[in-house]
Amino acid sequence: MSILPFTQTFYPGDVDPTSPERHFIGGAQANYLDSNCIHKIQEKFCELGFEYMVGNINGCYNSKLASAVCAFQEQATGAFRRFVNTFDGEASTLLLTPTYNGHVNGILNEATFRELNIWLLHNFANSCPSPLTRFGRTWVQQPIAAAMREVIKITQRHKGFFPENAFACFRSPANVTISSGMIKNSLHHLALAIDLDEWRGMQNPHLDRFFISSSEDNEHWNVHIPCADAEIPETTHTFMFFRADSKTYYEREISGRFLDLTAIFKSVGLTPIRRKEGWTKNYYLTEWWHFQLATPRSWTEEISRIGYSKKALSLLGKTYQKP
Repeated sequence: MSILPFTQTFYPGDVDPTSPERHFIGGAQANYLDSNCIHKIQEKFCELGFEYMVGNINGCYNSKLASAVCAFQEQATGAFRRFVNTFDGEASTLLLTPTYNGHVNGILNEATFRELNIWLLHNFANSCPSPLTRFGRTWVQQPIAAAMREVIKITQRHKGFFPENAFACFRSPANVTISSGMIKNSLHHLALAIDLDEWRGMQNPHLDRFFISSSEDNEHWNVHIPCADAEIPETTHTFMFFRADSKTYYEREISGRFLDLTAIFKSVGLTPIRRKEGWTKNYYLTEWWHFQLATPRSWTEEISRIGYSKKALSLLGKTYQKP
Protein backbone atom coordinates (compact mmCIF):
# COMPACT_ATOMS: atom_id res chain seq x y z
CA MET A 1 0.00 0.00 0.00
CA SER A 2 1.35 3.44 -0.90
CA ILE A 3 1.70 6.06 1.82
CA LEU A 4 0.17 9.52 2.07
CA PRO A 5 2.72 12.35 1.82
CA PHE A 6 0.61 15.01 3.56
CA THR A 7 2.03 17.10 6.39
CA GLN A 8 -0.69 19.77 6.60
CA THR A 9 -3.78 19.49 8.80
CA PHE A 10 -7.23 18.69 7.42
CA TYR A 11 -10.50 19.41 9.20
CA PRO A 12 -14.13 18.30 8.84
CA GLY A 13 -15.62 20.65 6.27
CA ASP A 14 -12.60 20.60 3.93
CA VAL A 15 -13.60 20.07 0.31
CA ASP A 16 -11.62 19.15 -2.81
CA PRO A 17 -11.91 21.67 -5.66
CA THR A 18 -13.29 19.11 -8.13
CA SER A 19 -15.74 17.45 -5.74
CA PRO A 20 -19.18 17.10 -7.35
CA GLU A 21 -20.72 17.30 -3.88
CA ARG A 22 -19.26 20.62 -2.76
CA HIS A 23 -22.72 22.02 -2.14
CA PHE A 24 -23.33 19.48 0.63
CA ILE A 25 -20.60 21.15 2.68
CA GLY A 26 -20.58 24.70 1.30
CA GLY A 27 -21.10 27.83 3.33
CA ALA A 28 -18.71 30.03 5.20
CA GLN A 29 -17.17 27.15 7.16
CA ALA A 30 -16.05 25.18 4.11
CA ASN A 31 -12.34 25.18 3.36
CA TYR A 32 -11.81 24.66 -0.38
CA LEU A 33 -8.48 22.92 -0.96
CA ASP A 34 -6.00 23.45 -3.79
CA SER A 35 -5.81 19.80 -4.84
CA ASN A 36 -7.79 16.59 -4.50
CA CYS A 37 -6.36 15.59 -1.13
CA ILE A 38 -9.59 14.36 0.44
CA HIS A 39 -10.18 11.90 -2.42
CA LYS A 40 -6.79 10.31 -1.72
CA ILE A 41 -7.43 10.22 2.02
CA GLN A 42 -10.81 8.55 1.55
CA GLU A 43 -9.26 5.96 -0.76
CA LYS A 44 -6.59 5.05 1.80
CA PHE A 45 -9.10 4.66 4.62
CA CYS A 46 -11.08 2.36 2.35
CA GLU A 47 -7.91 0.31 1.75
CA LEU A 48 -7.59 -0.04 5.52
CA GLY A 49 -11.07 -1.56 5.84
CA PHE A 50 -12.99 1.57 6.87
CA GLU A 51 -14.94 1.67 3.59
CA TYR A 52 -18.33 1.20 5.25
CA MET A 53 -17.60 4.24 7.41
CA VAL A 54 -16.22 6.42 4.61
CA GLY A 55 -19.06 5.79 2.16
CA ASN A 56 -18.74 7.42 -1.25
CA ILE A 57 -15.34 8.79 -2.29
CA ASN A 58 -16.58 12.28 -2.99
CA GLY A 59 -13.80 14.66 -1.93
CA CYS A 60 -15.76 15.99 1.07
CA TYR A 61 -14.46 15.75 4.62
CA ASN A 62 -17.96 14.99 5.86
CA SER A 63 -19.29 13.31 9.00
CA LYS A 64 -18.69 9.85 7.52
CA LEU A 65 -15.00 10.44 6.92
CA ALA A 66 -14.71 12.11 10.33
CA SER A 67 -16.22 9.00 11.95
CA ALA A 68 -13.62 6.84 10.18
CA VAL A 69 -10.81 9.14 11.34
CA CYS A 70 -12.11 9.02 14.94
CA ALA A 71 -12.38 5.23 14.81
CA PHE A 72 -8.85 4.94 13.40
CA GLN A 73 -7.39 7.28 16.03
CA GLU A 74 -9.09 5.39 18.84
CA GLN A 75 -7.90 2.03 17.54
CA ALA A 76 -4.38 3.43 17.12
CA THR A 77 -4.21 4.23 20.85
CA GLY A 78 -4.62 0.52 21.64
CA ALA A 79 -2.28 -2.43 21.14
CA PHE A 80 -4.57 -4.65 19.05
CA ARG A 81 -3.94 -4.77 15.29
CA ARG A 82 -5.56 -6.77 12.53
CA PHE A 83 -2.98 -7.75 9.92
CA VAL A 84 -3.97 -8.67 6.36
CA ASN A 85 -1.69 -10.93 4.30
CA THR A 86 -1.39 -9.35 0.86
CA PHE A 87 -0.84 -12.73 -0.84
CA ASP A 88 -3.90 -14.65 0.32
CA GLY A 89 -6.01 -11.95 2.00
CA GLU A 90 -6.10 -13.88 5.26
CA ALA A 91 -6.37 -11.76 8.41
CA SER A 92 -4.58 -12.39 11.67
CA THR A 93 -4.20 -10.42 14.90
CA LEU A 94 -1.20 -8.88 16.59
CA LEU A 95 -0.51 -7.20 19.92
CA LEU A 96 1.92 -4.30 19.57
CA THR A 97 3.21 -1.38 21.57
CA PRO A 98 1.13 1.59 20.38
CA THR A 99 3.06 4.21 18.39
CA TYR A 100 0.29 6.80 18.09
CA ASN A 101 0.71 9.77 20.41
CA GLY A 102 -2.05 11.98 19.01
CA HIS A 103 -5.63 12.72 20.03
CA VAL A 104 -9.00 11.19 19.21
CA ASN A 105 -10.60 14.26 17.68
CA GLY A 106 -11.49 13.49 14.06
CA ILE A 107 -8.83 15.89 12.76
CA LEU A 108 -6.18 14.68 10.31
CA ASN A 109 -2.90 16.14 11.50
CA GLU A 110 0.76 15.15 11.34
CA ALA A 111 0.51 12.57 14.15
CA THR A 112 -2.51 10.91 12.52
CA PHE A 113 -0.87 10.80 9.08
CA ARG A 114 2.29 9.33 10.59
CA GLU A 115 0.27 6.53 12.19
CA LEU A 116 -1.84 6.09 9.07
CA ASN A 117 1.30 5.51 7.01
CA ILE A 118 2.53 2.94 9.53
CA TRP A 119 -0.71 1.01 9.05
CA LEU A 120 -0.46 1.27 5.27
CA LEU A 121 3.16 0.09 5.23
CA HIS A 122 2.49 -2.88 7.53
CA ASN A 123 -0.85 -3.93 6.01
CA PHE A 124 -2.77 -3.31 9.20
CA ALA A 125 -6.53 -3.06 8.81
CA ASN A 126 -9.62 -1.87 10.64
CA SER A 127 -9.08 -3.44 14.06
CA CYS A 128 -12.46 -3.02 15.73
CA PRO A 129 -13.90 -6.26 17.15
CA SER A 130 -16.40 -6.80 14.34
CA PRO A 131 -15.65 -4.86 11.14
CA LEU A 132 -18.43 -5.04 8.56
CA THR A 133 -18.16 -7.12 5.42
CA ARG A 134 -19.54 -6.44 1.94
CA PHE A 135 -22.54 -8.55 0.95
CA GLY A 136 -24.19 -7.76 -2.36
CA ARG A 137 -24.81 -4.03 -2.40
CA THR A 138 -24.69 -3.51 1.35
CA TRP A 139 -22.54 -3.96 4.47
CA VAL A 140 -23.36 -6.53 7.14
CA GLN A 141 -21.97 -8.08 10.28
CA GLN A 142 -20.66 -11.62 9.90
CA PRO A 143 -23.71 -13.27 11.57
CA ILE A 144 -26.01 -11.58 9.03
CA ALA A 145 -23.72 -12.66 6.16
CA ALA A 146 -23.80 -16.27 7.38
CA ALA A 147 -27.59 -16.17 7.77
CA MET A 148 -28.15 -14.69 4.30
CA ARG A 149 -25.83 -17.23 2.66
CA GLU A 150 -27.96 -19.97 4.22
CA VAL A 151 -31.17 -18.27 3.03
CA ILE A 152 -29.83 -18.11 -0.52
CA LYS A 153 -28.72 -21.75 -0.36
CA ILE A 154 -32.16 -22.91 0.81
CA THR A 155 -34.03 -20.92 -1.85
CA GLN A 156 -31.71 -22.18 -4.59
CA ARG A 157 -32.20 -25.76 -3.42
CA HIS A 158 -35.92 -25.32 -4.10
CA LYS A 159 -35.29 -23.49 -7.39
CA GLY A 160 -36.34 -20.15 -6.01
CA PHE A 161 -34.63 -16.89 -6.87
CA PHE A 162 -33.24 -14.62 -4.16
CA PRO A 163 -30.42 -12.38 -5.45
CA GLU A 164 -27.72 -10.98 -3.19
CA ASN A 165 -28.62 -7.42 -4.14
CA ALA A 166 -32.30 -7.81 -3.19
CA PHE A 167 -31.84 -6.31 0.27
CA ALA A 168 -30.13 -3.49 2.15
CA CYS A 169 -28.71 -3.54 5.67
CA PHE A 170 -26.33 -0.92 7.05
CA ARG A 171 -27.20 2.73 7.68
CA SER A 172 -24.32 4.89 8.85
CA PRO A 173 -24.87 6.35 12.33
CA ALA A 174 -22.59 9.24 11.32
CA ASN A 175 -25.40 10.70 9.22
CA VAL A 176 -28.16 10.83 11.80
CA THR A 177 -29.03 12.16 15.23
CA ILE A 178 -28.98 9.20 17.58
CA SER A 179 -32.19 9.06 19.61
CA SER A 180 -33.40 6.83 22.41
CA GLY A 181 -35.89 5.33 19.95
CA MET A 182 -33.06 4.23 17.65
CA ILE A 183 -31.22 2.69 20.57
CA LYS A 184 -34.25 0.58 21.38
CA ASN A 185 -35.32 -0.27 17.84
CA SER A 186 -32.85 0.42 15.05
CA LEU A 187 -30.54 -2.46 14.30
CA HIS A 188 -29.73 -1.04 10.87
CA HIS A 189 -27.06 1.18 12.48
CA LEU A 190 -25.55 -2.00 13.92
CA ALA A 191 -25.74 -3.84 10.55
CA LEU A 192 -27.91 -6.49 12.21
CA ALA A 193 -31.16 -5.80 10.31
CA ILE A 194 -32.06 -6.19 6.66
CA ASP A 195 -34.70 -4.59 4.45
CA LEU A 196 -35.89 -6.41 1.37
CA ASP A 197 -36.54 -4.17 -1.62
CA GLU A 198 -39.88 -2.57 -0.73
CA TRP A 199 -40.66 -1.93 -4.41
CA ARG A 200 -40.43 -5.62 -5.31
CA GLY A 201 -43.44 -6.58 -3.22
CA MET A 202 -47.06 -5.41 -2.76
CA GLN A 203 -46.80 -3.53 -6.07
CA ASN A 204 -47.90 -5.66 -9.02
CA PRO A 205 -49.30 -9.22 -9.05
CA HIS A 206 -47.59 -9.88 -12.39
CA LEU A 207 -44.16 -8.32 -11.75
CA ASP A 208 -43.41 -8.65 -8.03
CA ARG A 209 -40.59 -10.80 -6.74
CA PHE A 210 -41.93 -10.94 -3.17
CA PHE A 211 -45.56 -11.81 -2.40
CA ILE A 212 -46.99 -10.63 0.90
CA SER A 213 -49.81 -12.09 2.99
CA SER A 214 -51.05 -11.22 6.45
CA SER A 215 -49.93 -13.43 9.33
CA GLU A 216 -52.36 -15.24 11.60
CA ASP A 217 -51.95 -12.65 14.34
CA ASN A 218 -52.71 -9.80 11.90
CA GLU A 219 -49.68 -7.93 13.31
CA HIS A 220 -46.93 -9.31 11.08
CA TRP A 221 -46.55 -10.27 7.43
CA ASN A 222 -45.56 -13.48 5.67
CA VAL A 223 -43.28 -13.05 2.68
CA HIS A 224 -43.28 -15.64 -0.12
CA ILE A 225 -41.23 -16.10 -3.28
CA PRO A 226 -42.12 -18.25 -6.31
CA CYS A 227 -40.17 -21.45 -6.89
CA ALA A 228 -39.97 -24.21 -9.52
CA ASP A 229 -39.39 -27.18 -7.22
CA ALA A 230 -41.87 -29.89 -8.26
CA GLU A 231 -41.78 -31.27 -4.70
CA ILE A 232 -43.39 -28.05 -3.43
CA PRO A 233 -47.16 -28.44 -3.90
CA GLU A 234 -49.14 -25.83 -5.77
CA THR A 235 -51.29 -23.77 -3.44
CA THR A 236 -53.53 -20.72 -3.59
CA HIS A 237 -52.62 -17.73 -1.42
CA THR A 238 -54.35 -14.46 -0.75
CA PHE A 239 -51.71 -11.78 -1.23
CA MET A 240 -51.99 -8.08 -0.53
CA PHE A 241 -51.07 -5.25 -2.93
CA PHE A 242 -50.87 -1.47 -2.69
CA ARG A 243 -52.24 1.12 -5.10
CA ALA A 244 -49.90 4.09 -4.97
CA ASP A 245 -52.25 6.48 -6.76
CA SER A 246 -55.15 6.02 -4.33
CA LYS A 247 -53.05 4.86 -1.35
CA THR A 248 -55.28 1.85 -0.81
CA TYR A 249 -54.69 -1.89 -0.50
CA TYR A 250 -56.39 -4.76 -2.29
CA GLU A 251 -56.15 -8.56 -2.14
CA ARG A 252 -55.60 -11.01 -4.95
CA GLU A 253 -55.69 -14.80 -4.93
CA ILE A 254 -52.69 -16.29 -6.74
CA SER A 255 -51.96 -19.98 -7.33
CA GLY A 256 -48.54 -21.51 -7.77
CA ARG A 257 -45.54 -22.95 -5.98
CA PHE A 258 -44.23 -20.63 -3.27
CA LEU A 259 -41.52 -20.73 -0.62
CA ASP A 260 -42.33 -19.22 2.75
CA LEU A 261 -39.41 -16.80 2.95
CA THR A 262 -40.45 -15.61 6.41
CA ALA A 263 -40.17 -19.16 7.75
CA ILE A 264 -36.75 -19.53 6.12
CA PHE A 265 -35.58 -16.28 7.70
CA LYS A 266 -36.81 -17.42 11.10
CA SER A 267 -34.95 -20.72 10.71
CA VAL A 268 -31.64 -18.81 10.49
CA GLY A 269 -32.45 -16.43 13.35
CA LEU A 270 -33.86 -13.47 11.39
CA THR A 271 -37.22 -12.35 12.78
CA PRO A 272 -39.82 -9.97 11.31
CA ILE A 273 -41.13 -6.93 13.13
CA ARG A 274 -44.72 -5.82 13.63
CA ARG A 275 -46.42 -3.57 11.14
CA LYS A 276 -46.53 -0.05 12.54
CA GLU A 277 -49.57 1.90 13.59
CA GLY A 278 -50.98 3.85 10.66
CA TRP A 279 -49.82 1.36 8.02
CA THR A 280 -53.25 1.38 6.35
CA LYS A 281 -52.66 4.99 5.33
CA ASN A 282 -48.88 4.91 4.91
CA TYR A 283 -47.25 2.15 2.89
CA TYR A 284 -43.84 2.72 4.53
CA LEU A 285 -45.30 1.71 7.87
CA THR A 286 -46.15 -1.80 6.67
CA GLU A 287 -42.54 -2.89 7.33
CA TRP A 288 -43.13 -6.22 5.55
CA TRP A 289 -39.56 -6.03 4.27
CA HIS A 290 -37.78 -5.79 7.65
CA PHE A 291 -36.04 -8.72 9.39
CA GLN A 292 -33.47 -8.53 12.16
CA LEU A 293 -31.03 -10.60 14.17
CA ALA A 294 -31.34 -10.42 17.94
CA THR A 295 -28.20 -9.55 19.90
CA PRO A 296 -27.50 -10.19 23.60
CA ARG A 297 -25.42 -7.02 23.77
CA SER A 298 -26.67 -3.50 24.38
CA TRP A 299 -26.98 -1.04 21.51
CA THR A 300 -23.98 0.90 22.85
CA GLU A 301 -21.80 -2.22 23.09
CA GLU A 302 -22.82 -3.45 19.64
CA ILE A 303 -22.18 -0.16 17.84
CA SER A 304 -18.75 0.07 19.49
CA ARG A 305 -17.91 -3.40 18.15
CA ILE A 306 -18.26 -2.16 14.56
CA GLY A 307 -16.05 0.86 15.22
CA TYR A 308 -18.41 3.63 16.35
CA SER A 309 -17.47 4.21 19.96
CA LYS A 310 -19.54 6.45 22.21
CA LYS A 311 -16.61 8.88 22.41
CA ALA A 312 -16.25 9.08 18.65
CA LEU A 313 -19.96 9.65 18.04
CA SER A 314 -20.07 12.23 20.81
CA LEU A 315 -17.24 14.15 19.13
CA LEU A 316 -19.35 14.21 15.97
CA GLY A 317 -22.33 15.54 17.89
CA LYS A 318 -24.11 12.19 17.71
CA THR A 319 -24.82 11.94 21.43
CA TYR A 320 -27.15 9.24 22.70
CA GLN A 321 -28.58 8.09 25.98
CA LYS A 322 -27.76 4.84 27.67
CA PRO A 323 -30.49 2.28 26.83
